[in-house]
Amino acid sequence: MTRISVLNTRVPLEEYPFPSVTLCPFHQILKNPALALLRANVNLSSSRAANATPDDAMYLRMMSALQNFRYPQFSADWGKLDVEALESLGSMDAREFLVKVFPPCQIIFKSCRWLNVVVDCCTIFDLQETHNGLCYAFNSCTSRAFKDKECAPRNGSSEKGGGLMVITHFTMPTEVVDTSVVSAFSVRTTPFLRVQRHARGIPSVWSGPVGLLQVVVGNPFEVPQPVGGFFIREDVSISRIEASLSVQLAEPDIAYLPWEARNCMFLDEQPLSIARPYTQQTCIEDCRLQLIWERCGCTPHYFSRSPDQGGVGAYEKSCNATGMQCIFENKSTLRRTNSVPVKNKRELDGLRLLDNDTGYDCTCPSECQILMYRTEITNLGTFKGSPVYDDNDTATTIFVRQRNMEARNIVYLKSLHRTFSEFVADLGNIAALFLGVSILSVFEFGFVSVSCLKTLYEGLKASKI
Repeated sequence: MTRISVLNTRVPLEEYPFPSVTLCPFHQILKNPALALLRANVNLSSSRAANATPDDAMYLRMMSALQNFRYPQFSADWGKLDVEALESLGSMDAREFLVKVFPPCQIIFKSCRWLNVVVDCCTIFDLQETHNGLCYAFNSCTSRAFKDKECAPRNGSSEKGGGLMVITHFTMPTEVVDTSVVSAFSVRTTPFLRVQRHARGIPSVWSGPVGLLQVVVGNPFEVPQPVGGFFIREDVSISRIEASLSVQLAEPDIAYLPWEARNCMFLDEQPLSIARPYTQQTCIEDCRLQLIWERCGCTPHYFSRSPDQGGVGAYEKSCNATGMQCIFENKSTLRRTNSVPVKNKRELDGLRLLDNDTGYDCTCPSECQILMYRTEITNLGTFKGSPVYDDNDTATTIFVRQRNMEARNIVYLKSLHRTFSEFVADLGNIAALFLGVSILSVFEFGFVSVSCLKTLYEGLKASKI
């Protein structure tokens, strides 16, 4: 029914969105504001562990348990002490608590430049929900700022300096909750750090409490996936991330086909509960959250999910200690939440349990119009010794720019493909329409026939390629 052909081997960057740039601080909680909030709102007098542990130690245990609860591990060391700590939260909503104690942008960002112009970082970066906690995102149409309104991302530029530069502040150890803060009196390694040890850019021997950022550069219409991002240390380093873009366009005609026939969805065709734009990856994330809701009756605190389509309406409650324990018990299935090729399904039916409960099959076709950003990171050294940056407050500098790379920037076109049987049927319809009308109709019939033959020939030629 459809075919994909090459339209251009060079992408005009200024006509397409600049990638979203998401910065995720490894430490998600400001310690002193969090302690003040917990002291004012959480009464530990009735807690089972109150007599065994001083109050502030219990509060730190709560914060650590929340901070370490991330996809895909869902806290490999999750245990009784974590559950007990979070039970002490009582009626306090974990999601609202984390939003209040997340480091504000003024603490994270020192300065920003966009298209060679100095800008206020806090006006271009929005709070972003991801499966690894809260982050700050530039040019993202899935951030909290666009949960309930339309978004038009900024376009890119191929000119020199036509990108984003970000300089961050150092994270002070006394300001944040260490990811290795522990349960009771023993110390454990952060589960998330263990699973990410071999991810791109992470040093082989790294130990916190501070000094690490995750950076994700990708599709502005898609919920960022930190698991696939770069790790950058706060060591006065300069990093350059280059993004090359390939595009798949779609002819408007294919929108009239059923989605099963074209095997793709348009951005505005199927709004999801965590974001307005549809992409395959966001659909899978949404599907995983739906599974959590069905099994555990809540939504993890790192996402706000609306039961109404399009990210509007009341949001589902965030998981308490019992809900997080339920997620932990289902983590094997949740890690294997994927999309399989659509075959003969006649409706977008969401979830289907796979054999032996080893995973979930989400009906999430790809997008009809695709933006694919391939990224490369280069370490350009450090600013150590430079008088400009000798203020002990410059953690890292990150440049993000676009460029056309050989054989990596292609514009594809998804269009209708006419089969031979469709061609014969069209000829029959045309003949029935013109039969017996006039001699002029014979010439019209011949003209249309030649046009159809030409279309068929081009389709066969494209399919061989």
